[in-house]
Amino acid sequence: MARPVAKALVAFAVVAGALVVGVVWFVSSQSAPAVRPFPNGYDDLLKAGHMLEADVDYTTMADEELRAAVGKNAEALALTKKALDRESQVRLDYSATSAAHLNDLSLIKRLAQALIAEGKLAEIDHHPHEAAQAYLNAIRLGHHAEAGGVIIDSMVAVAVEAIGTSALEELTPQLNAAECREVAAGLQAVESGREPTGAILAQERAWARRTYGFKGALIRLLTFKQLQAGEQRWAARRKAQVTRTQGLLLRLATNADAHGSN
Repeated sequence: MARPVAKALVAFAVVAGALVVGVVWFVSSQSAPAVRPFPNGYDDLLKAGHMLEADVDYTTMADEELRAAVGKNAEALALTKKALDRESQVRLDYSATSAAHLNDLSLIKRLAQALIAEGKLAEIDHHPHEAAQAYLNAIRLGHHAEAGGVIIDSMVAVAVEAIGTSALEELTPQLNAAECREVAAGLQAVESGREPTGAILAQERAWARRTYGFKGALIRLLTFKQLQAGEQRWAARRKAQVTRTQGLLLRLATNADAHGSN
């Protein structure tokens, strides 16, 4: 009887020791969060988002309604474009119970919708160049929305970037050769500054460590397979968007060549 008990105790000690070693390794292996830039473009993006009306559906508006709405958003859109020219880092919330960061993400989505509305109005007015810039700014917004952020930021960023990419894909046939080259150059510049997937994963783990401490690290070890599966799904969606962006770059180049040969 004593021998099975002893074996159970030894097994428990081994498992407990492995968990402790794993937690210590996990905690010690994480890098410290990067220092936020000043001024931080992300702060101005949130400020611009607050200037917009909530729950506005631009897609159902008649042309004149859309014109009035975009005009009303002029100040917020101007601030957004200014912010996109600045270095940005996501303003993370390290409280386990606060919804502040989720509110920030809703502001980013609101800005994306306003930028797309600006582009659609430019299309209505037969200004494809201005429309392309608005859609490109939506893509830039997506990149700013995940810089220095965690996985949930990247998920929103990918969705925002996809909206801008879709609008730009539809617009491309209307652009002349010079416009295609200009947009392609802007898109390439944005793509070259894309936040590495590995950096976002490191930031996710650093955020979890700071927010949940030792308990969070232990939970991560115990649920490692589930968390890893979720991370892989996110990484796959992000990779698919990168592939789509590269396809759009090729399409712009092809369209430029086609116009140039005419």
